[in-house]
Amino acid sequence: MDCVMEGNKPTVLILCPTRRDEYHAAKINDIPDDTKQRFRFYKATSGENESFDLLRYIELCEKIIVKENVQQIMSFSDIGVLVHSALVQKFPSIKGPSVESVLVPFHKYYSRLYLDSKEATLKHVYIDPAEFDGDQLRRALAYVGVPGLIKPCTGTGSFGVSRISSVADLQEYITWYNSQRLGKQSDEVKFTEKYADTGMYPYFANNGLILEEFVDDAKTASMEGYVFQGEIFHWQITENVYWKKHPLTFKGCAMPFRTFDENLTARLWATYDAIIGKAIERGFDNQFIHVEAFVRPNGDVKVMEINPRMFTQIIPIYRMCCENGDPMAALLDIGSGVRPGPCIWNDKFGFNGYVVTFATGKAEELLDFDEVANFPEVSLRCCHGDEIRDCGDGGANLAYVNIAGKNRQDVMMRYYYICEKILKKPEFSPSIEDEEDCNDYVY
Repeated sequence: MDCVMEGNKPTVLILCPTRRDEYHAAKINDIPDDTKQRFRFYKATSGENESFDLLRYIELCEKIIVKENVQQIMSFSDIGVLVHSALVQKFPSIKGPSVESVLVPFHKYYSRLYLDSKEATLKHVYIDPAEFDGDQLRRALAYVGVPGLIKPCTGTGSFGVSRISSVADLQEYITWYNSQRLGKQSDEVKFTEKYADTGMYPYFANNGLILEEFVDDAKTASMEGYVFQGEIFHWQITENVYWKKHPLTFKGCAMPFRTFDENLTARLWATYDAIIGKAIERGFDNQFIHVEAFVRPNGDVKVMEINPRMFTQIIPIYRMCCENGDPMAALLDIGSGVRPGPCIWNDKFGFNGYVVTFATGKAEELLDFDEVANFPEVSLRCCHGDEIRDCGDGGANLAYVNIAGKNRQDVMMRYYYICEKILKKPEFSPSIEDEEDCNDYVY
């Protein structure tokens, strides 16, 4: 998957360790072609039967950097930014974040411990799924409160996020989680053992869980920004939306963030700045960084999680709803040593919706690929032959639906319509009929 621009120009290595990275990397082709870079896309495997080896991928990237005189790297995903940080450690002249500054926010327990402020954190407990007993779980659940929320410390997407109402629930979840790991050491654990200080961060070296207090009375905001040469710059705030009758199931991202408090935006950015300032102290630089936060009815802001990379799925909405709103172009500028211009909302309403299912099976059994072809708003997250597995209470996301317009109601009704048309088993998915108040079907 190589793309070479003519001429003797600086080389930019585009990291594509996952298929999702390949999808997002393709968006680089939408950037105006007056750039002066030579792009080198490097995907993880060349065949469907090849297994991914993170450390091997990093070694091969190192060879490319030396052979092709790479001067800049672009990364978009959790795995991609891990690779990026390891390459920056090996080649300090390349701009990007340090390993520590990526791993701390990537690990949900350490991000709570070291990046959250006291005021913005949630009650939480670390749980080792290999070593626990009933009394320990009982104390942990009593501390965070019932219900609680459990998830893998290094999980991505919504994998493994579940609501817990009893010690029995917790024990059942751990049994399920251990069965998903199948006794294998994850690539992330191998990565941390090689590149990180596991003496300082011992929980990096296992596949632990975090149990947190459950929040069900709040809106959720996503603050996006970037660090450029040690300085924080804001991008936009969007709203994370969940299904009312499925509060752990992500519905999508809406722009703009709805607020009736003129001071709330300032408080959200203040929370963001405090977190990113701590990340900068650990070496975070020249990369986007994304923070999700709960906003409770009383205005309190509580951090949900921190992602040391851009919020890639909402790129189409930024592009449709903002002037100078292409984060891919901005990331290219950042790595080139040029500060991007400000991202300014253009008054359109945008929605990046999820096509979610609780069913399992082959992708073609759940999604009508022929029907998908009729809707340019749809971006697939799966292919023919993919095995869709149980992802817990969050469900599995099969595709994104990206829509923008002046009328919020029309945009949302279009989203519901598309989901209904492309799902083969809609009875296993949330729908407009599941909303508690259909007058609020906008969200």
